[in-house]
Amino acid sequence: MNIRMILLVVAAIFVAGLTAILARNFLLQSQTDAPIQAASQETTRVLVASQNLPMGRILEFGDLSWQDWPENNMNSNYLLEETTTIEELVGKVVRYGVTAGEPVTELRVVGPGERGFLAAVVAPGMRAVTVSVDRQTGLAGFVFPGDRVDLILTHTLKVEKIDPNDKSKEEHQASTTVLQNVRVLAVDTRTDDLEKTPELGKSVTIEVNPEMAERVAVAQSMGQVSLSLRSVTHNNRNAGLAPEDGPRALTSSFTWDFNVSQLVNPVGGRQDSGMITVARGDQVVTMAGGVPLNASDSPFLNEEEVD
Repeated sequence: MNIRMILLVVAAIFVAGLTAILARNFLLQSQTDAPIQAASQETTRVLVASQNLPMGRILEFGDLSWQDWPENNMNSNYLLEETTTIEELVGKVVRYGVTAGEPVTELRVVGPGERGFLAAVVAPGMRAVTVSVDRQTGLAGFVFPGDRVDLILTHTLKVEKIDPNDKSKEEHQASTTVLQNVRVLAVDTRTDDLEKTPELGKSVTIEVNPEMAERVAVAQSMGQVSLSLRSVTHNNRNAGLAPEDGPRALTSSFTWDFNVSQLVNPVGGRQDSGMITVARGDQVVTMAGGVPLNASDSPFLNEEEVD
């Protein structure tokens, strides 16, 4: 073997060894730098959905949470913890569905008073109806969007006396449950921008079907409509209803003024008039002093509405 061949072999071995050393050092350096880069990556806490939020859902505290988000993957529409609070979004409605873990943006939600709020919150086939209330009938401002309420109508009725010789009529107060398990969409509650004190509004907007909307319109023209707040628990299902069951029309539940006070004469004007219930097939008629209280000829109930 000549000297030239020996030099080529030595040079090849040297180059191979040098390449191996450089490759090894490069890999070690890459493995060392990767954790450092990952640890030094800056993040910002953004608001995300804690669970899937379908369109039309009224936001609650458990629906939203804060999550660290890489700053190099930020969007100008994301809501940041440093400029936003969850309380600001509670009560707003999801305009476009948001999946769990996805950032929530202002474009995805709409609040009361904003354009498109009712259109976003009303379920398909349902209607939004506004009911006039005051501090007493509106639960003193303690009803909020998403709550379930019953609607109670209180009005004055003129009833003929039982004495055939007395053609005059006597007035009685009566209340009846018009609707059950109705969802509240919006509450007309304002806040003073200087004192930051809430001011109870004069209306509550509820979600009903078209036929129930007609009932609400008639009820408001007949007398005073009050709200009765339902529990959020499902353990004791009143009348077989839970929030997810939706609204129901219930008109067979009622109370007369003489049921509340013994000082008021019963219908017919007889203090000794007892109340009896007569069942005829699937129809039930309650009599007081010979006067039907919940039959088809009742002053305020229709035969088709008797359960």
